[in-house]
Amino acid sequence: MLVLHPLDSSDYSNNLEASLRQLGLIGEAWWERRFFAGDRLMRHIAFVGCMPSLRLRPEGEKPFVYIELPVVSDAPLFRFGRERPPRCADCGTPVDWRDISDEAAVCRHCGRENPLLTLRWPSRAACLARQAALIHGIHRGDAAPTEAFLEQLGKETGIGWDYCFL
Repeated sequence: MLVLHPLDSSDYSNNLEASLRQLGLIGEAWWERRFFAGDRLMRHIAFVGCMPSLRLRPEGEKPFVYIELPVVSDAPLFRFGRERPPRCADCGTPVDWRDISDEAAVCRHCGRENPLLTLRWPSRAACLARQAALIHGIHRGDAAPTEAFLEQLGKETGIGWDYCFL
């Protein structure tokens, strides 16, 4: 899943939904804070190679692209993907997923207790934010938001934006 999030973990925008609608990333509401992709999705998200079966509407049980806007949290939430494990900040050994709790991870190799933010996460595999736009159906290596889109979103919302993959 592709995740758009503010650059500063404490920032959030009161007009994110309206901004994403204005920019054409989201379309009509689908279900509980979830939206169909807007008509400019393909302009704002740069796809790598060919995307042979990109679905923008549900077809039975098949996955499709939609955007979810979770409620803004009171404190920044740490979100991370499970594609590749993070590494210990001390010795660099990959951390076993079973050793990661909500707040820290213990390295089986050196015994260090690593707070989640100190782990060495793979590039764009984690983020800390109060607000996010979750784009379901787009995975690491498939696509990324264009710089122009991130700039436009920043102008619309008044805060800077970045992305990661979960």
